[in-house]
Amino acid sequence: MSIEEIEARISKFTADIELQTEVLRQLHQLKSAALRELNDIRDPFSRLPLELSSQIFQNCLPDGPPQPDPRAVPMLLLNVCHRWTDMALSLPELWATIYLDLPRAQIMDCWLRRAGNYPLSIHLHTNLSSELVLIMRQFANQIRYLSLYQEQLYANTFAIGLLPNLEAMKIGVLDDRSERGYLTFPSFSRISIGKLLRLAPNLQECVFDEMVSTNENGEHDEDEGGLFPNLRTLKLGSQSSSYGARNKMIPYLTLPSVQTLYLAFSAPATSPADLSSFLQRSSPPLHTLILAYDLGSADFTDCLRLVPSLERLKLYVQHYDSSLLDIPPSTLSDPTLHLLPNLGTLEIEARLECKYNAERCYAAFLRVLSSRRSKLVRASLTLNGWDDPKPGPVVYAGLQELAAEGMDIHLRSSDWGQWFPLQ
Repeated sequence: MSIEEIEARISKFTADIELQTEVLRQLHQLKSAALRELNDIRDPFSRLPLELSSQIFQNCLPDGPPQPDPRAVPMLLLNVCHRWTDMALSLPELWATIYLDLPRAQIMDCWLRRAGNYPLSIHLHTNLSSELVLIMRQFANQIRYLSLYQEQLYANTFAIGLLPNLEAMKIGVLDDRSERGYLTFPSFSRISIGKLLRLAPNLQECVFDEMVSTNENGEHDEDEGGLFPNLRTLKLGSQSSSYGARNKMIPYLTLPSVQTLYLAFSAPATSPADLSSFLQRSSPPLHTLILAYDLGSADFTDCLRLVPSLERLKLYVQHYDSSLLDIPPSTLSDPTLHLLPNLGTLEIEARLECKYNAERCYAAFLRVLSSRRSKLVRASLTLNGWDDPKPGPVVYAGLQELAAEGMDIHLRSSDWGQWFPLQ
């Protein structure tokens, strides 16, 4: 046999192998398609209506904002099968919320694009890089909620531009106290905060986290604050920050629509006069007021006279000592109800110095509830700082009588560890 004949045979064998390889590849594809079809028939999830299966996916989302973690929903859904991947990518609500603690701009861009035109909720606990700012500018019209934690408000923060549809915002400071080894309260410039608020003309809810204080940085009293006509909920600080935060925002704000106000300050950062002036200036339809603030009796009364619409009052009294034993109970013991005529819920949390103060506090609490029994619907008292601050038999009997009339009364202490409702 000649060389030419052998080469021809080899070429024929090669062509036959290639043909059979292609046939085998096609058979593998047909087999995979048949297996997927069989799985679809056997999988009860695939037989569900799209609306129901979509709701199941949404219910798998974590309680908090989802992070770009392949081991957690929604990214986990992309690794189950082709059908689940297609379905997850077709549901923009799965991708409408994101939490980032690192400046991962490429991931954030891909994530938000999957949300389509859906309203966005963005939680950034990282300093804003220029790449993140550019991405946020692209999606600015879709952002409805923004949680922003930074070391400070850098210039590029304001480069985000206008957020016309932002409804709620939470502002906080990245806290590195554990690394520094000493207690300090990081701060934002008051003027910078004002600039940030002005980026959201339709903002309805704003929360300043407990570690946010404001510094002056050369700012003067004549520096004007802002009028925010759409803001309905404002929280400045928290109970734990009231003796460290130096937040001087209240004297510079006018909020004619605010309905819920949470203030946690200590003098001299913000005085009762500042609060009174704010209430006069804003004339808000306030229905919920939460104060972590030790106020004098006259100052407290003056402030409450300005909010007759108030329905819920919650007070954190830092030191319930002898000078404060009748504050606020004596102020609120108003049988004529000229003060806070619409008050339906009263909550007081006090830190005690001795057992005698606990007894006085319970007695004062009973006086308030008795004088307002015609209007008050719910009342709670939490006492901290004493081993066993339970009410005496006379006070307890009085509280039981009010509870029998229909008032929802709860007592709590740090030792009991849970609410103790009166029946």
